[in-house]
Amino acid sequence: MLLQGSTGDSVYTYDEGVKDVPTTFICGPNYLSSTLYNLSPPEDIALAIILMRPVRMYSMKDMLKEIAMSKQKYGSVKRVYILSEQDKAISKDFRRSIIENDPTDEVKEITGSDYMVMISQPQQLFVCLQEIAEKA
Repeated sequence: MLLQGSTGDSVYTYDEGVKDVPTTFICGPNYLSSTLYNLSPPEDIALAIILMRPVRMYSMKDMLKEIAMSKQKYGSVKRVYILSEQDKAISKDFRRSIIENDPTDEVKEITGSDYMVMISQPQQLFVCLQEIAEKA
């Protein structure tokens, strides 16, 4: 499962006339504060609510398509997966499946972070990215 739990006050739209298949999604204020920004400062949550825009929906079929990448280009870039310790939006099982299906060189975890790690733990994220850059 990609999204965990209820999306509560979020809004789905059905723009392209496909019955029962949403095409866009916009996070509601309660969903933002309880799931995506649950460990973030209140002023950042308020700004996120103001700036929220619709996001295009993709089916699981679309998301699970294999993308052919060449070893010469994509495969030559070191990749690190950064986990947010307390991500309430994306299930741990789904995150593990991403790592298993597309292995990375390293997996790092930011403790005390929510889905929006760059907001909830910016200093820890900076240190993590700096460590990654220094190894490159």
